[in-house]
Amino acid sequence: MPRPAPPLPLELIWRGPPRDALEAARGAVEAAGGAVVDAHAFSDLHLHLAVELDPAAAPALLAALSAAGLEVEARSAEALRAAATPPSAELRLALGLRLSQGTGELRREVPAVPG
Repeated sequence: MPRPAPPLPLELIWRGPPRDALEAARGAVEAAGGAVVDAHAFSDLHLHLAVELDPAAAPALLAALSAAGLEVEARSAEALRAAATPPSAELRLALGLRLSQGTGELRREVPAVPG
């Protein structure tokens, strides 16, 4: 049985508040018809998202990421365009979000549970 291809890494920069980065990225992926299948925070400086996407939606993803305020590095955008041609059954992506306003703090505020 052939092994699936490794995910295509894409590097992005988020210049807004770190707490808003995940929702911005998730919204952009979903607007392009993709799905975020996993997410990890490595402090408030970097997030990693595993994404599945129909290759035909690659241009829509690039547009949605840009519209959401996520800057896609040029070499990542070119790699995505190249990977989507010719279209395969599914495209797996590894989005690395660098958070420019982060401080290195991993602690997160957890709301109190009533009761």
